[in-house]
Amino acid sequence: MYSDFIVSRFESMDRVFAWKITAKNIFKPLYGDYSVTGYVFGFLFRVVRLLTTTILYTCIFVIALLLYIIWFLIPPFLLYKTLNS
Repeated sequence: MYSDFIVSRFESMDRVFAWKITAKNIFKPLYGDYSVTGYVFGFLFRVVRLLTTTILYTCIFVIALLLYIIWFLIPPFLLYKTLNS
């Protein structure tokens, strides 16, 4: 089923990008470096990673939604073309 395929794609992507884990650790220092530099770089790195992942997830979701809508509209379109020709 199409929805199962899309959900499984998001799950496999989340294993790579770990959005939830990154959001949970956004204020923790990068690589356990508890200096100011570790906190600053950790925060910046995670914010960029969250934004990039969110944009990627959104693009994939929109593409999947558009494909589903196109697939859903093909039968009425073909019926319309058949009846009007």
